[in-house]
Amino acid sequence: MKNIIITYPVPSLELLKKYIASDDFVIVVDKAFCPVLAAKIKIDLVVGDFDSYPDLPVGMDLIILETEKDETDMAYALRYVLENITPSQVDQKTLILGGLGGNRFDHHQANIMLVAANGGVSIINDYNEVFAVSATSDKQVVSFDMVDGQYLSFFANPESVISLSGFKYNLTKYHLKHHDQLCISNQVETKDAKLSVHSGSVLVFISQDK
Repeated sequence: MKNIIITYPVPSLELLKKYIASDDFVIVVDKAFCPVLAAKIKIDLVVGDFDSYPDLPVGMDLIILETEKDETDMAYALRYVLENITPSQVDQKTLILGGLGGNRFDHHQANIMLVAANGGVSIINDYNEVFAVSATSDKQVVSFDMVDGQYLSFFANPESVISLSGFKYNLTKYHLKHHDQLCISNQVETKDAKLSVHSGSVLVFISQDK
């Protein structure tokens, strides 16, 4: 079982079906409701202020938020998931599907910030996946497969010491600082490519160019 949060811009139906299993708990955020409903994806909870909807969703469990608040609808949905995880569910994955790109790039940035602040949460669309890896997390070493047309980029969150092996550009205990762009557009060259986070935290971007 996973916790799935679907937000706007909504990814393709193919991607939704790839990641959503029948026993997952699926939250749909505000503007994503109509396209998800049309795609006939099962919905357990709808969250949002619905300021752009003439009518509220019918026949759904709803949490209606104020239009004026101190966090985005997406931030509330993620907080709802994290605050309601029981001790037996701590190892469950939380995936945000969608929420990257679109006309409101401020919301794109806010969603990346949510991932940066919450280890164990990934945000995914049809071409990108972003997640954080911390030296204090259970997974301090992450392995990557060789995928044609795939690029991996690593950004300090906000500062880290990392090693890369099995990549086109390898590093040994490199001090990656905030705003450092050295680790953008790397590629896997061996089957045992690894990122090791020795201290701090790093944001991992996996991008598909075709």
